[in-house]
Amino acid sequence: MLKKREKKHFFNVTPDMTEYGSIVKLFQNDFEKSSHEYININYGVMGIEKGAFKDLKNLKEIIINDSVRVIEAQSFYGCTQLSSVKLPKDLTEIASEVFYDCVCLENITLPLTIRKIGSNAFTNCKSLKDITLPNSIRIIASEAFSGCVELKQLYIPQDAVFLGKDIVKNSNIEYVVLNNRFREGLNEILPNYKTIEELEKDMIKVNFR
Repeated sequence: MLKKREKKHFFNVTPDMTEYGSIVKLFQNDFEKSSHEYININYGVMGIEKGAFKDLKNLKEIIINDSVRVIEAQSFYGCTQLSSVKLPKDLTEIASEVFYDCVCLENITLPLTIRKIGSNAFTNCKSLKDITLPNSIRIIASEAFSGCVELKQLYIPQDAVFLGKDIVKNSNIEYVVLNNRFREGLNEILPNYKTIEELEKDMIKVNFR
């Protein structure tokens, strides 16, 4: 956990800084943007509005407490130093472009309640090496993991019902495991794959090497 006395450039977001319980754009100029490396969102904040922390170039770590239910699109777009994120436990969606261009994000733990990953949610997360998708996942939208050049494998839960186009575009992915129900649409979901292996429980392994 972040401790103010141990961190320089620490910013503590409290409920009274929000508008109707949601964080809107807090940092309006380049001076303010440059001064925050560690952010803690206190209990009582319910939502993070679109683009709320967009382009905070020096932001390295953020803790989002469990009262937050909604994190809207582009919330951390362009946070190029962000390497550590603690998400709230009841979050149901990673919205579109939330972590777009977070090039230092190496891994992230998704809550067990996540049902949807939006389009381009992790695009150009070039350091992302590992991500575990919980069994709650039902939807992964187009290009969700595009440009994740360090991500080598991806396991898509068996109960997923929709996968968008080109979900690992421009990555160095070695294989993706997913339900056989998506076989007919593989040319759109995972274009340029090489081979398919049959696995147990109606799962298949789609190889790119």
